[in-house]
Amino acid sequence: MNANNVVIKNSVFLDLLKNKDNILRLYKEFLQEKAVQNVIAEDVEIIEIEEVFKGVLSNHLIFAVKENLFILIESNDSYNKNIMVVFLLYLRRALEAYLEKKYGRFYMDSPFLKVPEIHLYNLHTGKEDLGDYKISLNESMNHGITSFLNIKATVLNNEKMDTLLGQYTKFVRMIKKETKDLTRKEKEEKLENIIGYCIKENILKEYIKENRLNIVDLIMLDDH
Repeated sequence: MNANNVVIKNSVFLDLLKNKDNILRLYKEFLQEKAVQNVIAEDVEIIEIEEVFKGVLSNHLIFAVKENLFILIESNDSYNKNIMVVFLLYLRRALEAYLEKKYGRFYMDSPFLKVPEIHLYNLHTGKEDLGDYKISLNESMNHGITSFLNIKATVLNNEKMDTLLGQYTKFVRMIKKETKDLTRKEKEEKLENIIGYCIKENILKEYIKENRLNIVDLIMLDDH
């Protein structure tokens, strides 16, 4: 597996989604009419797990809201054909962390464990806007064999302005396109232009206004 498809250094993705209000917005956008009403930011539980790939920090977010467990992984380059295997590895760690948080360290001693509803999302911020689509473990492996164990995920690959991740994807793609092959100084100047444009066009407007300098620093870190 090419781990580069699911990892980068400390990033705008992680910075944007450390805010529980933004995570709550994700919850509502993911489940739409199925979302529980009157949910507040305090109902969001961020699930932290041990690293899946040793020595690698991944762009992922795992959180729980009202018996729902969400795993969101960003693929910031080409589509990773092994993404469903990646989800399996994440799911095992996420369930362990979720059950321990809910039932305590010795959760296996509980008389009845209630497993949450699982929601898997792969955010693809590559070059193409192909729209959203579904994938499954059986389909992605393409071996002509149907496994009794099959998980499904939604690939998010759009720039919808009415969604948080759609705006984020548009922002990321804009940066990749406009700063390619620039010198460090040229990149810094271009980033300022892009940030000004995004504020004007309401692309992650509030987040960018509040974190402008930090965003530039995080993006420039990728040059090292």
